[in-house]
Amino acid sequence: LRATELAFGYDSPPFTRISMTPPAFARVNAAYAFAFGEGKRAAIETLQAKDLPIEEEPCQLLKSIPESYFYSDRLA
Repeated sequence: LRATELAFGYDSPPFTRISMTPPAFARVNAAYAFAFGEGKRAAIETLQAKDLPIEEEPCQLLKSIPESYFYSDRLA
């Protein structure tokens, strides 16, 4: 969350991951997010129902984008 670059890569076994940083989100005008599977249900519900600090839940950054669309098989 403190990165100044647009993306940040890191190892999180079993995957190597790359994430957008807050400066990258600030440049986005429209976003499409996809989350599937039962394991994502709690995170999706929290994103919908709560406004948390990005330090606690980085996906809250999706709410800062002027146009964002969220697709899931687990939305209530």
